[in-house]
Amino acid sequence: MVWGVAENLPEPVRVPLQALLRGLDAVRGERVVAHALLARHQMLLEQRPAVIALGKAAVAMAQGVAQAAQKIGAEKVGDPLLGPLFVATKHGHAPTEAVAALQQYFSDVHCYQGGHPLPDDASLAAGEALLAFCTALLPCQPALVLLSGGASAVVEALHADMTLDAWQVLNNWLLCSGWPIERMN
Repeated sequence: MVWGVAENLPEPVRVPLQALLRGLDAVRGERVVAHALLARHQMLLEQRPAVIALGKAAVAMAQGVAQAAQKIGAEKVGDPLLGPLFVATKHGHAPTEAVAALQQYFSDVHCYQGGHPLPDDASLAAGEALLAFCTALLPCQPALVLLSGGASAVVEALHADMTLDAWQVLNNWLLCSGWPIERMN
């Protein structure tokens, strides 16, 4: 993270801003995921798991998996470090260059972008693709599922009796209700 952005500010502004930036840096998706995997789940990385990352931080979380796998040297000559990757994130949260960079670490990369905070047609397409992705996994394939905020909107699979329009109306009502996210979920 670039700390210089706050250097020329007056101390009463600079100090809390720097603290805020340090806090944000500490909870970046790639940092948190890489740390958790390296601290507690190295064995899973060695098994080349399939990775499913859903939500606004999906790409960053997938980057954290790749970083952790690279650090433990999980690579086999000629093979990617990890199994297939499925990413579903908010529109605009999957930069082409970031997704392209992930392709060097995963055996196959599937990237979808859906609506947030309201699900859209792309969210339904992502849900259908996720179901197909999971169905195609071998029964013995280890899988790592990573969820961040927005996962429940960017990837959707609706019951046959529910339409997207009705689902959007319900979601919009919940968003306007003032309820905390835990109650909405």
